Amino acid sequence: MAAFILNGHIETIKYTETAVFVFVSEVCNGYKDGSGKVVDNEVLMWKILFPKGMASYITKFFAKGMLVNIYGIPKPYAKDHNGNIVEGMTILGKNIDRAAYQRTSVRQEKKMIKDSQLNSTESPDLESFNKPDF
Repeated sequence: MAAFILNGHIETIKYTETAVFVFVSEVCNGYKDGSGKVVDNEVLMWKILFPKGMASYITKFFAKGMLVNIYGIPKPYAKDHNGNIVEGMTILGKNIDRAAYQRTSVRQEKKMIKDSQLNSTESPDLESFNKPDF
């Protein structure tokens, strides 16, 4: 079974009688190709379909502008308003989580933790740890 993982910002949330649509934007960074041509950044918009049962969860914990991780199942077709299959794709959302922004100082913090662990001169006191509390 195919899987879909998306990390992006919520642009809007639309509620219908049968489903919840979450529109998410994702930035694809630009690059310079082999011939030296510069390709600009591109913003992709995704429409994720969640079942109606997720409406209260999405309403309670998510809002426009939040960074989220979405897990889902891609389907190689789309349906129009009449239920006819048309060209396109559908992403059925299974899970949505808040995502954390990467901090620029992560490497420095990991190094500080590692250095403090290596320079520790303390030894555990197992005897007092194993004594009864009362």
